[in-house]
Amino acid sequence: MRQIGDTFAEVGGMAEGREVFEGFAGLYQLVSEETELGRERKRARSVEEVAGGVGQGVRKRRKQGEDGDDLGLTWRGSWS
Repeated sequence: MRQIGDTFAEVGGMAEGREVFEGFAGLYQLVSEETELGRERKRARSVEEVAGGVGQGVRKRRKQGEDGDDLGLTWRGSWS
């Protein structure tokens, strides 16, 4: 995702492409590292299961931010 954003910025002249794809990369990283979905890749999942897994990862990241870790602040700040 980051390489796609860099390509949009450098070749396509769309500097905002870098930011958009950085956001996608962050979402994919959250899913792969902080959810059950990221640890279990063999079974097909419904949209509802995927959304629930993403929600679980977001709640975990927010809790880390409340415990003094800057991840929560970084996460919330990246969407503004």
